[in-house]
Amino acid sequence: MAYFVRLNFFLLIVLFSVWQGYSASQHSFDSDITPSLQQIKINGDSVIFISDSINTKPEQIRKGITLSYRDHNITFEVQPADSVYYQFYLEGFDKEWSSWKQINFKEYTNLPAGKYQFKIRYINSASTGGEITLVSLQILPLWYFSRLALILYLFTISLIIWTLYDLLNLRFARKLYMLEQIINKRTEDLIIEKEKTEALLANVLPKNTASEIMEKGKATKIKYNFVTVLFSDIQGFTKIAEEMNPEVLIDELDKFFFHFDSVVEKYGIEKIKTIGDAYMCAGGIPEKNRTNPVEIILAALEMKAYMTNLKETSELEGMKYWDIRIGIHTGTVVAGVVGQKKLSYDIWGDTVNTASRMESSGEAGKINISGTTYEFVKEFFTCEYRGKMPVKYKGELEMYFVIGIIPDLSDENGAPNRKFIVKMQMIKLQDIEEMIIKMFDDEAPPNLFP
Repeated sequence: MAYFVRLNFFLLIVLFSVWQGYSASQHSFDSDITPSLQQIKINGDSVIFISDSINTKPEQIRKGITLSYRDHNITFEVQPADSVYYQFYLEGFDKEWSSWKQINFKEYTNLPAGKYQFKIRYINSASTGGEITLVSLQILPLWYFSRLALILYLFTISLIIWTLYDLLNLRFARKLYMLEQIINKRTEDLIIEKEKTEALLANVLPKNTASEIMEKGKATKIKYNFVTVLFSDIQGFTKIAEEMNPEVLIDELDKFFFHFDSVVEKYGIEKIKTIGDAYMCAGGIPEKNRTNPVEIILAALEMKAYMTNLKETSELEGMKYWDIRIGIHTGTVVAGVVGQKKLSYDIWGDTVNTASRMESSGEAGKINISGTTYEFVKEFFTCEYRGKMPVKYKGELEMYFVIGIIPDLSDENGAPNRKFIVKMQMIKLQDIEEMIIKMFDDEAPPNLFP
């Protein structure tokens, strides 16, 4: 028991000794003077003196100092003290603390704009020390790096970008407008060219056939059961061609055929083609009708009258004259387009061959028709029966010369009168009736009648 008493007493003495040492060290630390910032040199000549009264506590951070961008060479000087070692650190610039030295100042050159805190560590000979922040400072940037300048830059750049964007939009709009104008002009040109092509195609081909080719790329061949074909030929053309200048010859032929074209167009007849001095046309195609034999003979009479007038004029002037033979036949033909590049509308069949034979078997200045055609026109025209005439590959065929319109149906000039026209309209009325019935059959609903 006495042993434990003595041990406890010994421990109390040791604890008292330790407490005495700790109190002595605290008294030594408190009695030590904490380093303070004495002055700041700016660019080696300007000096900022720092009062000691504000450095009473090591933990206190000095009020910030603001410098211009020119004041970027700075020396921090701490109040000197004996046997004290220092480490310096400029937060915001230094990457690590400086080495321990007894030098009481730290110099910095070419400090960039920014905010900094100058800190030191110190230790004296009694191994007493610490770390404190002595001063905060800010070096202002150049005016063109200031916040206001950056805002102005941002605003200016935004304005420039917006202006460029607006200019690009305007330029794009102008180009788009010009492009639209070019497209519209090209479209108009294409429409004009298309109309020209369609008009040219319509002059070469029947309207329905031309439309079918433009839509489908080809035209189907159609059989027509009631068509009247006309052939005309210049009498003695071969002999005339040998004696006449070729250019004059072509001009004369062109003049004849130009008049023939106007005549067939007048009566709704389809011109088929010209071969040398031969002219071929047909009625009843592509639009079917019952009056095509009458219309063909009316056209033939006008052609004959035109050539007769030229003949009389040439005889009075002592010039060579042209005479014409015309042959006509009515029957069945097949019509269609041949060729892929140079399209040609043509008709085929025995009717075409017979019409050609009617022309070759005729006489100059006369219209020779077949017996078949005569049966369809005998109520409109006065005809002279020729009898049965031999035809190559055909045997003997009945033929008639057309003299003119029946006197009761013609006026004082030999042209069709009102009675002739009414008689023709009565025949056309049957065509209209047939067309309406066909339309009704094609378009009427099947349940129209109970």
